[in-house]
Amino acid sequence: MTIARALRSLADSTRKVAIGFDILSEVIRKFELKVVFRFLSILTRQIAKTDAVAHFHLNPQRHSPVELSLVHSQFDLTITTADDLLLSDG
Repeated sequence: MTIARALRSLADSTRKVAIGFDILSEVIRKFELKVVFRFLSILTRQIAKTDAVAHFHLNPQRHSPVELSLVHSQFDLTITTADDLLLSDG
C-alpha cells in the first residue's frame, strides 16, 4: 500500500491521523537533494490533504546548511533541542 492510499483510507476514520517519520537523515544521505525535496513536497501535500499531522526527525549535525534549509522549507514549524529545552522557530 502506498503512503497516499494509506492516508486516504485512514482519513475516512473519525480519529486524527498522526505520522512519525524518523529516518529523514538517512533519506537525505541516500538520495540527491532534488529527489528529497520532491519527495517531501509530495508527502507533505498528501498529509495536508488528509488533515493529518506529521513529525519528521533528523540530526542537524549530520547535514550541511544547504540541506537543512531545503528540508526546513517544507515544514510549517521546526523544533530543536538545546540543554533539555524544546525551541520552536514559530
